[in-house]
Amino acid sequence: MHHLAWCGVTIFSSVILSIILRVIVYRLAKSQHTQALYDELAGNFVAAVTVMELSVLSYVRHDALFYFSCVYGYVFLKVLYFSSLELYSTPLSFVDLYYAKNRKHPFTFLECVLILVTQSVGTLLGIYYAKYVWVFEDAVHINAAEETCLSNLSEIHEWYECFGVEMFGTFLCAFVDFNMFDSLKPVTRPLMILIVILSFGHITGTWMNPMLATVFTFRCEGHSSDLLHVAIYWIAPLVGLLLAWEIQLFFKGLFTKKETSKKKKE
Repeated sequence: MHHLAWCGVTIFSSVILSIILRVIVYRLAKSQHTQALYDELAGNFVAAVTVMELSVLSYVRHDALFYFSCVYGYVFLKVLYFSSLELYSTPLSFVDLYYAKNRKHPFTFLECVLILVTQSVGTLLGIYYAKYVWVFEDAVHINAAEETCLSNLSEIHEWYECFGVEMFGTFLCAFVDFNMFDSLKPVTRPLMILIVILSFGHITGTWMNPMLATVFTFRCEGHSSDLLHVAIYWIAPLVGLLLAWEIQLFFKGLFTKKETSKKKKE
């Protein structure tokens, strides 16, 4: 069977498995919080399997347009899927927490940690599931299962350049997302991510997601420092998000002052 068909089989099987488990969880657990956590787990499980398959396709085809088209489609479907579950997920986990806090209810620090842990566990399960299934598939996937993970950090760029790339990428995506109409977000989120990946992907991989960067690349071949990893993949996205948030508040304040002054003159 062609490797493309096997990619479809792997992704489809992960979706079916998550749906079956969802039915079981929803019948056994009546707590909405537990159900929401399972949906978060399942969403990241399927997303991780899809990312693994995309990595196989990018290696086999060596076709950037095809690969980025697949990435766009994957992110588009992921946003629609999470939105249908009312989890308001984006590929940026710090932004995920922002939406969860502002559209659901005020989250405690413990709940935020629990969400990140749930995302991490779901993603790890997806990675191991993909590697387990690949052993039973075609030669392309069997070879992929034997590959060791590699760090995405460029060896020719300084750490502060890598820090700046992750910070700016997160800032750009978050700022556009904060100010975009909800109806357009399933289109603009994948588009912004592709723009950032095309521009800076060769430097850090532009994960812009601390959880994904850690689960997929932490202590992989080429990993130089735990502190460096935390600074680039955790602190940098947080700084980028805070900058986007503060600038948004600044412009909102300016427009509010102008509207208020106009009303007073009238």
